[in-house]
Amino acid sequence: MKQKFLFLVPVIFSFLFLFACESKEAKKFSFSPENPQPGESVTVVYNPSGTELEDESGIELLAYFYSQPRQIFLEWPEVKVFPMKKKGSLWQAKMDNEKNTRLVILVFQSGKKVDSNVRRGYMVNFFDKEGNQVPGSLASLADALTISMKINLDRDADRALSLLEEEFQLHPQMKREYARLYFSLISQLGGKNKDKLILQTARELSLQENLTLDELVLLEFWYRRIKDSDEAQKYDLMIRERDPAGEYVQGKRITTLVRAESLKEKIRLQESFRKDFPNSSQLWIVVTFLISSFQEAGKFIDAVKYLEDHPEGLKWRHYHFLAKEMAENNIEIESASRIAAKAVEIAQKDLRNPDSDEKPAYRTDQEWENQLRSNLGSSQDTLGFAFLKLGKEQEALDLLEKAVLNTSGEMTEINEHYSDALARIGNPEKALEEIGGFLQTEYSTARMKDLLKQAYVRKNGNDQGFDQYLRDLDEKFSKKLLADLKENIIKEPAPDFSLQDLEGNQVILSELKGKVVVLDFWATWCTYCLDSFPGMQETIKKYHGQDDIRFLFIDSWEYVEKEEKKQTVADLVAKKKLPFRVLLDLEDKVIEAYKIRSIPTKLIIDKEGNIRFKKIGFEGNTQKMVEELSRMIEMIR
Repeated sequence: MKQKFLFLVPVIFSFLFLFACESKEAKKFSFSPENPQPGESVTVVYNPSGTELEDESGIELLAYFYSQPRQIFLEWPEVKVFPMKKKGSLWQAKMDNEKNTRLVILVFQSGKKVDSNVRRGYMVNFFDKEGNQVPGSLASLADALTISMKINLDRDADRALSLLEEEFQLHPQMKREYARLYFSLISQLGGKNKDKLILQTARELSLQENLTLDELVLLEFWYRRIKDSDEAQKYDLMIRERDPAGEYVQGKRITTLVRAESLKEKIRLQESFRKDFPNSSQLWIVVTFLISSFQEAGKFIDAVKYLEDHPEGLKWRHYHFLAKEMAENNIEIESASRIAAKAVEIAQKDLRNPDSDEKPAYRTDQEWENQLRSNLGSSQDTLGFAFLKLGKEQEALDLLEKAVLNTSGEMTEINEHYSDALARIGNPEKALEEIGGFLQTEYSTARMKDLLKQAYVRKNGNDQGFDQYLRDLDEKFSKKLLADLKENIIKEPAPDFSLQDLEGNQVILSELKGKVVVLDFWATWCTYCLDSFPGMQETIKKYHGQDDIRFLFIDSWEYVEKEEKKQTVADLVAKKKLPFRVLLDLEDKVIEAYKIRSIPTKLIIDKEGNIRFKKIGFEGNTQKMVEELSRMIEMIR
C-alpha cells in the first residue's frame, strides 16, 4: 500500500501544481467542456483585463496543437488561428481540434501584443471517456518546455524531464514514442551519469520489436555520442541496408562534403551527390555549403557560374547572400546585380504564391506572409545597393524604398542604404524626414547622421544651423529612450551562479553584490552576438576604472561536445582579441536558469542582485547600443 501511495505522489503533485496555476488563470481564461475529449470542439473565454490586450479592439486566439513528439530538433507544433468575438468584457472563440490532440497551448494576440500568461502558457488538456488525461499530454508539455520560442513559454528543462518521467510512470508505452526527447534531456541534465543513462535508455529501446527507421537513426546517433563505436556501426549498417538512398545516407554524404578540406574535393562530392540523389530534398544544403566554400576561397565568379548552371530547386537566399557579399566587397558588381535580380524575382514569386515555398506548420498565415515580404525586402536591398555602386541611382532609390517598406523599417542596414540614395538624389524634404525618422529609432547608424547633413545641405545650400538641427533630433531620441526604459524597467531576483572563466577562476554572482553587473549571453556561432561586441567594448572602455561596474560574458549553447567548448571559445576570443571576462556555461544551466530564449541577450543587474533591464538582440547601431546600456546602468547605479 505504501509503495502504491509513493508511486502516486509525483502524479498528485503534478495535478496540484496544474490546479494552482489554473486557479490563478481562472479570472482571465476558461474553457468548456471542462474535460474535453480529442476531436471535441472547445469554447475558449478570455478576459484581457489587466493585460497588454485590455484596450485592444481585436484579439486572435493562437492555438498550438501537440499530437505527436517532435522528430527533429527545430520542429514546432502546428498553429491554428481562431478569431475571437467580444461579448461584454469577455472575448470568446470556438476551437476545433483533431482526434489525436494531446495538448493545446494558447496564446492571445493583437498585432505585436501578446498575452501568454506571463510566459507560462494557457493550457488545454484532453481526456478520454473515463475522465483520464490522454496519454502523451504531460510529455507534450515537456516537449513544449524544451523548444518554446514560438509559443512564448519560458524554457524549463528540469521541469520537462520531471513531466516526462511522470508520463512514463502513468503510460510506460510513451517512453518509446518520446525517446528522442528523453535522450536529449538526460544528456543535458544527467551530469556525470549521463552516459550511463543514455546507454541504459538505448539498450531499452533496442530491445523493442519492429524498430522504425527513425529509431534506428536515433540509436546510431546516441551510441556514437557516447563513443560506443561498435553499436553505432551496427545501426549504421542496418539503416543503410533498410534505406540505402534515404535521408540518413544523404546526410552522411553531406557531412563528408562539409568536412572535405579542398574545394576541388567538395566539387567532386557534390557532383557525386547530384548523380546519386537527383531528386533529393537536401540538395539545397549541398548548394549552400558549396557556394560558401567558393566564397571562402575567393572564387566568386565560379560561385556565380555554379548558380547559373544549376538553377533547379534554388531558393532566393542562394542568390541573395552571394550577391550581398560581392556588393559589400566591391567584387564584380555587374555579376552581383545580375544574381541579386534573380533573388528578387524568386522572392516576388514566393510572395505572390505563399505556398510555393512550404509554410512551416508553426507559422500563422500572417507570420509567413511577413517572412516572405521580409525576404523580398532583403533581396531588393541587395540589388538596390549594387545599383548604387553602379551609378544607377534612381533605380536604386526605387528599390530601396520598397525594401524599407517590406521590412517595416526594422533592418538597420537597409535603412542606411535607403538613406544613402535619398541623400544623393531624393527629394531633400523627404530625405530629411525619412533619415531624421530613422535616427529616432534603434534601427539607424552613425553614418546616417552624415547622410542627414548631406540632405540638409542639398535643401539649404549650406550647413548653417545643422548642428542645432541634429542636437534637437538627438534630444528627442534621448527623451524617447529614457521614457521607454522607465516603462520597461523590471525587478526580478537574479539567479545565483558559479562559473569558471577561461583562466579557470571561479566567479560567483552573489559575491558581486554592491556592484552593477552586466551579463551578456552569447555563443561563438552567433553572428549578432559578435556584431554587438564593438559596442560592448566601447561601453566597457567608458566605465574603465569604475569599481562598482562589472561586465561578464557568459558563453552558452555551443553546438560542440562539452570537452571541446572551452577551446572553441578560447580560440575565438584569441582570434578576435576580445578583452572580455568570459565565463563558461558548459552545461547551459545558467542560461536555462535565466530563461533566455535567444542570443545575444544582455541583463543589467542592480547592486542588490535584481535584474532591472533585459536587452534582446542587436539592431546594428553601436552608438545607440552604448547610449542605451549607459542609460540603464546610470538609472540603477
